[in-house]
Amino acid sequence: MIKHVTLNTIFNIWDPLDVMHHAPIDEYRQLTDEILERINPLMSKNEIFNIVYEIGNFYFGEYTRMNNKSCDFISELIYQILNLKN
Repeated sequence: MIKHVTLNTIFNIWDPLDVMHHAPIDEYRQLTDEILERINPLMSKNEIFNIVYEIGNFYFGEYTRMNNKSCDFISELIYQILNLKN
């Protein structure tokens, strides 16, 4: 399963609100916690996309750099991490 620190790092680098230059390191913690509660390795990339997009829009609304293309990229990244074989 994906670790919180990994998902939080992904969101800090992506920074959909463009705030990390002055925000605390855990700025996206509530968002990433909720995503982690809802995803699992059996999900398709499309299912992960829907969760990321839904939760992101709930938290950020229209005030974000989050769009279909960036959500697709992040969802693919999460999907690949979830499906890494040890």
